[in-house]
Order: sequence, then C-alpha cells, then structure tokens
Amino acid sequence: YASIAEVPADKAYQSLSTVLWMLLAWQGWFATLLTPLVGAPQIADDMRSHAFEVYLARPISRWDYFLGKLLVIMRPLLLIMVLPVVIVLGMAHGFLEGTFASTWTLYPRAFAAILVWATVNSIVILGISSMGKSARYASVIWFVVTVGSFIVASILLQATQNSMFDLVSYNHCLFSVVINLIDLRPVVDLDLPIMDIDRGPRSSLLVLGGLCLLSTWLVMRRLRAGRLP
Repeated sequence: YASIAEVPADKAYQSLSTVLWMLLAWQGWFATLLTPLVGAPQIADDMRSHAFEVYLARPISRWDYFLGKLLVIMRPLLLIMVLPVVIVLGMAHGFLEGTFASTWTLYPRAFAAILVWATVNSIVILGISSMGKSARYASVIWFVVTVGSFIVASILLQATQNSMFDLVSYNHCLFSVVINLIDLRPVVDLDLPIMDIDRGPRSSLLVLGGLCLLSTWLVMRRLRAGRLP
C-alpha cells in the first residue's frame, strides 16, 4: 500500500478501482474453483439418492427448491468475495486519509459486481448439476464451460485481434461486467483480459443472461420430471 498512499487525492478513485479489480479478478478465479465443490452435488446427489421422494412429501414448489439450492451455493461465494473486499478497501482508506468521500461508491459497486458474479455462477452450476446424477461429471462440464471457454477465447483473441471473441469466454463476460460496474475505463496502462472495455457490458450481459435462462430451464425440466409441483 505504500505506492497507493503516494497517489494524489484526485487520483484515489483510479488507484483504488485498479486495486479492487485485481482483487476481484483473483477472487473470481477462486470462485471458479469453489463453485463446483459447493454446487455440483446439489441436484446431482438428490437424483442419485432419490431425495426427490422426500421433497415430494413436503409442501414445496419447484421455485422453492430452486431458490433454496441457489442460496446454499451463493452463501459461501458471497462470503469469500465480500470479506476480502471490505478488508482491503478499509485498509486502503486508512492509508489514503481524506479520500473516502470521493471513493465510497466503490463499496456498492464492488458489492453489485460480487452479487452478479455469485448469482450467475450459482445458477449455471445448478443447471449443470441437473443434467445427470454424477457431481464429478458436473464439475468436469463446469470447468469446460469456464476454463475451457477462457482458453479458447484467449487463443482466438491472440490470433484475430477481434475483441468480439471475448464473448466466447464465460469468465471474460463476467470480467467485462465487473470492469464496467467498478468503472475501470479511465484506468490506463492496465493489462486487462478484456480488449475493448469501452464496448460496455451489454453484450456480455446478454450472454450471461442467456446462460442463466438455459440453466434455469434445465433445472425446471428436471424438477418437472421429478414431479415437484
């Protein structure tokens, strides 16, 4: 933080937003690893153990089941992402005295980015978990969707220099949303995995929204097959 403390007050937002982005990027990859550990067994294990029969004996709907599973996955993801952000921003404001008034909006921006990240991860892993009875296979599919698409998009970006290939990558789409939420566009000389951050998050949100709709449909189809009301 010594280098941050030397930044003039008028550049505090730019400096803290850069630090916040670096933190969220690392946390995002950690969340990629944690998500299948928590989420892959949620529906797959219920199908394997015939737990649907237990749920059928209870007065719960498909949406009750879906939201309950969603919250189970989101809780640890939110915990591991929110606490470090609060600690880092709090420590940074301790070094940058008098800059809280110009940078306090980073807190709600960071929380909004984390909420989007955790929600999308949770919905997508639930959709994948509903595709079969094996949590192990669900985890493999998850890493194909996340890490596999990241590798493919990186190769295509390097080969073509066409920033639209960002949309091939699940994580690139999330990065784009986060970058726009914490407003990194004024930051210069920063090595970002998004080549065109001025494009805005609309295209990435459409991709992520489509994945969430598809995942929700997969879960609801599975629950209808299990005859949850």
